[in-house]
Amino acid sequence: MLSFLELSTKAKMPIVGLGTWRSSPGKVKEAVKVAIDAGYHHIDCAYLYENQNEVGEAIQEKIQEKAVKREDLFIVSKDMEELVDEGLVKAIGIASFNHFQIERLLNKLGLKYKPVTNQVFDFKLSDKEMATILSFNRNWRFFLVEELADLDEYPFNAEY
Repeated sequence: MLSFLELSTKAKMPIVGLGTWRSSPGKVKEAVKVAIDAGYHHIDCAYLYENQNEVGEAIQEKIQEKAVKREDLFIVSKDMEELVDEGLVKAIGIASFNHFQIERLLNKLGLKYKPVTNQVFDFKLSDKEMATILSFNRNWRFFLVEELADLDEYPFNAEY
C-alpha cells in the first residue's frame, strides 16, 4: 500500500494523518508532538478548531528538536490562495464538499488554483457495521451549524 498520494501539484500528501478537530485544549500540543515522534507527517488543522496555537507550538518544537523538517510535513489547513502565491502552502484542498459546492468553486471567476483533493474518509467496515449504518436515516449529518441553515450556500441542505 502507498504511504502517500502524489497530488497534481506533485506535492506528496501522506495518506494517514492526525486530525486535531475537537482535541482537548491543553492536550492537543502533546498529541501533535507524539504523532510527529510516531512518524506522522500529515496534520489536519483549521482556524475553526480554535487550537492552532498549540498545534503550531508543537510543530515548531519538533522542528527545533530536529525531529522533523518543515518541508517533510504536510499541514492541512483551510487557507487562502495567497498562501500558495507566497510559497507557504503546497496545494489547496477541500474537505467533505458536496457536488454543488465543488461545482460552485470550480466555476468561480478568477479561480487561480483548483483544489487538488476533496478530503474524505476511506476505510473498510464489516458487514455488520455496514448493516447498522445502512439502517440510519441517510440524509442526516452529524455536524450542523443551524445558525447558518438559511444561507443559500449552506452545504447540509443538499444531498452529497
